Order: sequence, then C-alpha cells, then structure tokens
Amino acid sequence: MRIGTKGALWLLIALLLLFAALPVLADGEESVKPDPAPILRCLPAEGEAAWAAALQEQGEEHYLFLPAAADLRALRLEFAGERALLRAGDEELPLVNGEAADLSALISDPEAGCALTLILEKPQAEEEETEEAAEEAETEETEIAFTLLRGANVASLFLSSPDAEHDRSWVEKDKENKAKKGDALLLDADGAVVYDGKLKNIKGRGNSTWALPKKPYQIKLAVETDLIGTGDPLEAEETWVLLADYADKTHLHNHVSFDLAAALGLDYTPNCRPVDLWYDGEYRGSYLLSEKTEVSDGRVAVPDLDAAVEAANPDVADFDALETARGVNAFGNDYQYVSGLALPEDYSGGYLLELDYHDRAMEELCWFETSHGDYVVVKSPEYFGDAGVRYISERYQRFEDAVYAADAAALEAEADLVSLARNYLMLEFAMDTDAYASSTFFHLGEGKLASGPVWDFDIAYAIAPTAYYAAVCPLVRAMLDIPEFRAAVVQEEARLYELVDGTLLSANPEARTGRLRALTDYQEELEQSYRMDLLLWPEVIGGEGWTEVSAKRGAAEEIADFAAYLKTRADWLHATVSAWAETEKPNLPRFLDVPVDAAFYQDVEFTVLRKIFMGVSATVFSPYEPMSRAMVVTVLHRMNGSPAAAAPAPFTDVAEDAWYAAAVAWGVEQGIVKGYEDNSFRPGIPVSRQEFVTFLHRSVGSPERAEALGQIDAAQVADWALAAMRWAVASGVYLDTPYNALFPAEGSLRHEAATILTRYCRQALGMD
Repeated sequence: MRIGTKGALWLLIALLLLFAALPVLADGEESVKPDPAPILRCLPAEGEAAWAAALQEQGEEHYLFLPAAADLRALRLEFAGERALLRAGDEELPLVNGEAADLSALISDPEAGCALTLILEKPQAEEEETEEAAEEAETEETEIAFTLLRGANVASLFLSSPDAEHDRSWVEKDKENKAKKGDALLLDADGAVVYDGKLKNIKGRGNSTWALPKKPYQIKLAVETDLIGTGDPLEAEETWVLLADYADKTHLHNHVSFDLAAALGLDYTPNCRPVDLWYDGEYRGSYLLSEKTEVSDGRVAVPDLDAAVEAANPDVADFDALETARGVNAFGNDYQYVSGLALPEDYSGGYLLELDYHDRAMEELCWFETSHGDYVVVKSPEYFGDAGVRYISERYQRFEDAVYAADAAALEAEADLVSLARNYLMLEFAMDTDAYASSTFFHLGEGKLASGPVWDFDIAYAIAPTAYYAAVCPLVRAMLDIPEFRAAVVQEEARLYELVDGTLLSANPEARTGRLRALTDYQEELEQSYRMDLLLWPEVIGGEGWTEVSAKRGAAEEIADFAAYLKTRADWLHATVSAWAETEKPNLPRFLDVPVDAAFYQDVEFTVLRKIFMGVSATVFSPYEPMSRAMVVTVLHRMNGSPAAAAPAPFTDVAEDAWYAAAVAWGVEQGIVKGYEDNSFRPGIPVSRQEFVTFLHRSVGSPERAEALGQIDAAQVADWALAAMRWAVASGVYLDTPYNALFPAEGSLRHEAATILTRYCRQALGMD
C-alpha cells in the first residue's frame, strides 16, 4: 500500500512518538528520548535573528509566549500538516506551514492575552490511493485552544541546547551537568540584537535555590559581550548568570538591591537586567540576567591572581587533577590549599573571599577557618598554593582580631571602614537571611580589605520590618562596639535613607540616582514579564526547609507590599541608627528572635551572659520552644560547674553517650531529679512548670515556706510539688501569670525558663 505525502507526515509523527516512549536500550544505557515535535512553533520572518517559541501546555491550558520584539504582522508558524486555520472569535486566518502570516488582524492586545484556536487540517488521501488506504489515512480534525501572550519592555533571551542528549532536562537533572556548547540570542525589547552566537557552555548554578522548581543557570558566551548594554567596553564578559528569583514574590529583590548598593557607592556591585527566557523553544519565565561575582577588569577589579598562578605554573596541564592539602596558620587555624603549585612573585593582593557555611566551604578547593569559628572561601584565585592561602588567612585574621578587640586603629589599618559600613547597611536594610553567614563577600586589591560586592537577596525583605537582622551576627555586633565604625554607619545610613525615600519610593516615576530608579518604574518595566511568569510559576516556596507554599497575587499587589516594607524598614532604620550618634553604644539584640523590646529580653541576656542558658545557634534562641526535662537538668548542671557524677544515670532511656547523660547522672546523685515508676527519665518530654520549680527547689536544699498559695488554681498543684511551688511564689522565683493563676501543669517555654532562672539566680542565689 502506498502512502501519500500528507499521510507520510502523520506516520512520521506517530513513529517519533513511538520511539520517544521506548524507555531503555538493549545494553542497559538510558535511551535518548527526543521531545515530540511541538504542535505549533512560531518563528520570526526570514532574514531576522532566528528565535523559536513553541506552544506549551501548562496544567490544562495551552500557551504561546512570544518575545517583546515579535512582529505579529510577519510570523512564521510551523505545525503538523501543510495547512491550518487560526481562529479568534468569528475571525479565521488560513495558515500555510512555514510561511509568514499576519496575525495582527486577529490579535488586538497581545500583552493582555488573546484566546485563539488552532485548527489542524486532517490528512487527505491522494486520488491514486485505494479506498481502503484513504480510510486508514483520514483522521478527525484537531482543534487546540490556546492563549497567546507577547512580552513587553524587557529583553528576550533564547538558549538552545547543542543536541538532544544535553538539552534542558539533562542540565537540570544535576548541577554538575554542563552542556558544552549551545547557542544564545539576546534581543532588546525593540528587537535590536545584543548577542547572536555560540555558547561555550550552559549549566545550573545556585545553592539552596537550585533545589527549587524554577532553575537558575550560568551561561558562558563564545565571544565577550556586554549583555547589559552599559556601553562600557570593560563590561564585555563571557560568563553571565540567570537568577530565577523563584522565592521572591516581587521579582525585584535582587534587582533593586543591586541598584541601591551601586547608588550607595558599594564597589563592584553587579550590573543586571530582567529578561524573558526561552530554553529550547520553551518559555521558562522571568529571570534576572546578572554579571557573575568574579575577578576581572569589569567586575571585581583587583589584580588577577588566577592568571598569575597559571603563568607561574606553565607545566600544569590540568589544575583540577591537583590534590588539596591542609595547613595551620600562625593563629592556629586550619586552612586548605591546592598542593603542588608554584606561587606568583607577588600575591599580596587580588583576592575575592566569601563568608560561607561550614559544609559549603568544605566543598571548595581553598578555604580557611577563623579564630571565631567563621569559614571563608577563597573564591579567587580558585587554585592557590600553601603560602598563598596561609597569607590571606592571616591577613583576614588580623582584620577579625581588630574587630573583636574593638581596636579602631588596627581595624582602620586593615580594612576600609566605609565599605564595611555600606555593606552592613545593605544587609541590615534588606534583612538578608544570609548576612555574614553566606554570600557575604570581601575583596583585597592593592590596599585594605574591603566589603562587597553584595549578592543574593532572593529571600531577603521577608521578616517583620522593625527588628535587627545583620546586627545580630557576632562579627557585626563586635564592629558596632567600635565608635569609629558606628560613626561611619551613621553617616552612610543618612545617604541610604535619602536614596530609598527620595528615589526608590519617589512619587515621580522618572526619579533616578545612578542605576537606582523609582519603584514604580521597575514595576512598569516588569509588569508584562511578571504576568507571563505567573502562568508558569503561580506559587513560591519559602520558610525553613522550603516547605511553606504561598500563591503570588500579581505584580501590582506584591510590589505594593514591597513598597510598604521599604518605607517602614527605612523609617525604622533611620530613626534607630540616627540615635547612635547620641549614645555610647547601641542596644543590640543577641538573637534574631529576641528583640530588644521583648518583655523577656533582659532575662535572656542575663542567662546567656552568665552562660546559664544558650541559644539553639549563634543567632537564634527559639523563645517559644518548650523546655525539656533534659534541658532543665543540663542548665542546673552547668550552673554548678558541670561536675562529674560517681555513677551513670540509672534510667533505661538515658544512654551513656547522650548529651544530657552527665547532667542527669549528677542530678540523680544530688537528689534534684527523679525518674518514673517504669525506671525511665523521659528526657525529651516538655517539663511542666511545677516540675521546673521542683528541680530548682531541691537544688537549694528544699527550704520550707509557710505562705499558702492563694491563686485560683492552687488546688491543681501536685502534692509532690506543693512545697516547691510555695517557695517559688513566696521568694519571687515564679512567673508573673495572668488571672491570678499558676497553670502548674503547663509546659515551660524557653523564654519563661529564662525568666524563672534569672529570678532564681537573683532571689535564691543572690547573684547580681
């Protein structure tokens, strides 16, 4: 049986779908599964820069997303078959596969979205075919309803994979997967070509953001190009990053932060621009195209030690093949370096450093630990020898030591105070959750150590606006003890406030200071890009462990909330920092979750300063978490000098290597704690208030008090706790409770425990 031309086309599509469904090759290797041909593909007119946008399915809907530069009067549409119809309401437009068509008559407002229906022509049997063949070839007419949207105001970036084996799905499967080749096209909103050429590679990037559904990428161009369009020849670079901003409901956190930092004068702040991204013909959403934080003349302009290391090691063919080793610097701190490398003659400057979490630092080639427990990654030079890493680790340690010693002269000799102040203010203003823990950079050129550039504000701006964040970090707290640093902060904050109030929040949409613009201008620029992105990514994920899911409402609503935050935060920070000029030392919180105006702030401070109580981390106290029985006995054990007991704890559920085992053993020996009838201690259960005061009462010899309990629920106090409760209330150790009640069986929260322990120390032990 002979199959006609049209029938053959449909047979080919069927075969492609069949092969795509084959899961595994005979040798066990995973087969390459080419995506079936898209139902509809849109291309520009012949002779224009080549881009492609395919009809894509999202949920139960179909969409065709077009770049801002798409000319509806001359678009080529490709589909299965030779002819089709495009319908909008009662209007129809005949289409010929691959030929230019004028869609403008059907589409009145492509930015708002236009409902269209694609009607694919059914294959027709050729005259010479048999009646049986014709019946087999004929199929039902296919109609696909979809919405067409076109971008506006922002550039469009098209990435194309080098082959089917290294497409987007392969790149997104593992951050280590790097597609070595590809193509890229960047068009301005008006259609001007910014870049049209080859890529050296495409790969994933990011740390926590890589785990989110909308993936961030890094691309490397074959030709150095200024993708931002600054006009500065030094801005032409190969490597660029695409920030997904998935956890940011506004899509503006990074963009606004970068522009604000640049206007404030923080050196080497990345240039950036929003883009709509298509990857292998599929629209992927709104992204922020940004410079990468790296050493180069147009980015972090310090001496290029990477190039100097390469020049000093001409015989090293593969730096990745070299092994790492550990050393100890003059301060007794560990560092890691790349062994077998000769160093350039001068390595006194040319460093890009990042404060990072311990586990992330351990994944890097070169890093060092500081005397106060921070970890610093040597981002540049990437490959560095023993003496070099030792040198920069000791140089940084002198800066840290000057800070913690509150030695203003030594600090000013080692570091640039103004950059330190500006960087602190940016992280504080944004309530950056990574502040001085990760994504916090320093650079060293030919002079002093300096802060910056800023980076990574995806999940910033998300906490109650009138509380410290960065100032809770130990390094910042120590810096703020230095009057000269505070003076620099006061001076720079006045400039920051004017930038936020006078430019960013200006009612004048044309307000501008350097790169910083009025927020309404950012919103107008991003409005359509946000609308399109929202159809793909209607939710954001955030919170601890990325478990909190919430819906985005749209650019206008989310950016309005952002504006309100910016105003409240700026006003609070300005009033707070301005007051520092009148005080000897600011009143700073120790923990993020214990603000200075909290009723229990002083009690937490009392217990922590005396090492009676500790936070759950260096910056978190968790005041509303319950105290456990193990926690209480551990606190009492610590207050008594942590002595060793003669015998281990006798309980079946207290292992000898448990963190609380020594404390429980001591508590039993001293008669402070007792177990249950089943010979268990139950260390993890919340301790009740009456249990808590009973432990304290026993620790001071169980003194008798004659005063009766007059609270309305006094009868609820257990017999075994009655003497302890009388003592605690009469001596002023117990909590101030509402309704003239004791709530004796209620659990004790950590902040309540801090209050009870403070009163216990003062009233029962006579401590100041």
